Parts: sequence; structure tokens; C-alpha cells
Amino acid sequence: MLRAFVRFSIDGDDGSLTTSMRGLLEQCGFQRIGTGAYEHAAVRVQDLGAALAEFWSAVSDPAAAFPTKSIPPGASFDHIWIYSGAVQ
Repeated sequence: MLRAFVRFSIDGDDGSLTTSMRGLLEQCGFQRIGTGAYEHAAVRVQDLGAALAEFWSAVSDPAAAFPTKSIPPGASFDHIWIYSGAVQ
């Protein structure tokens, strides 16, 4: 089991992309712990891999990942920080 953290910041967003990314991470078992910061306290390696694959897919093409959302055309990810380590 791993403990995992994801932190990101988006420039030019009206909140719709941030909210969509939050929903994606929460569906994968992450909990919001701060502004743009999420933690999964105990996740299997395989599940983390699947969650991050979905996350990176959404990062690479937000409009395709969230077709029912109106994503601002100028929205872009400022930074993404991911950390995982063994549960102690």
C-alpha cells in the first residue's frame, strides 16, 4: 500500500477545470487536504497507476476528459506535484 499526494495549480481557470479535476481525484479515492492538494492515505499500486493514468489523460486534453464542462480555452496547468511512498 502507498500513501499518495497530488498537488496542482491551474492558470486562467474560472473554477470549472479545477472543480472537474477535484471530482476526478475524489472518484479515485483522494481527499482534498488544501487548495489544489489531495491525499490518498492507503492506495494499492495498481489503483494509483489507474488513477494517475486518468489524471494525466485529463491534463493532456481537459475538453475531451470533461465534455459536458465549459473549460476556459486559456486554462493551463501551472504546476503538478505528485508524491507517493510506502504507508508507515
